[in-house]
Amino acid sequence: MAATSTTNGPRPYAAKAHEYVPEFSNKATDYKEFKKRVLLYEKKMALANRKGETAFNVMAALTGRAWDAVEDMDMAELESDQGTKKLLDRLDDHRIAGRLRDLLHAYPEPPRS
Repeated sequence: MAATSTTNGPRPYAAKAHEYVPEFSNKATDYKEFKKRVLLYEKKMALANRKGETAFNVMAALTGRAWDAVEDMDMAELESDQGTKKLLDRLDDHRIAGRLRDLLHAYPEPPRS
């Protein structure tokens, strides 16, 4: 998205609420920032009286492992007042499960005698 110019320089994301949907890179190190941006986006959409679209827009922008984690979510879950929270909860659960899987592979059980 192009930045909007002002006398003080560029001002990114100054367009309509729905025009900037946070995107996730599928890198664990970027998740915290992505989650915060989703919460900011949700608030921005609420101020524009479009909160009901938030979870759908965020989900539609997901790719890769993040998409795989949420693709089976029911549309009614996303439509609810807690849709964005439920989407983020699912991504959180997937992230925690991935960390546990990584730990199990990093520290395998020693052979039993």
